[in-house]
Amino acid sequence: MKGQEAKDCLLGRLFAYGALARSGRLIHEWSMDKNTPYIKEFVGILISLASKKRYLQEPAVSIILELVEK
Repeated sequence: MKGQEAKDCLLGRLFAYGALARSGRLIHEWSMDKNTPYIKEFVGILISLASKKRYLQEPAVSIILELVEK
């Protein structure tokens, strides 16, 4: 993918991860099992996504902060 198509794909992934964080599903899973790898993997993917493009950094960190606040 190139150009606008790649940007759309990255933004789509970011929005999907944001929706997952806001849904409360991850927090519910973590509250059931504190050793679950889902939170670590989720944050790792967001960090990886943020490292791809500068315009993804602030929204990705915002999603992580929302998750931490919950």
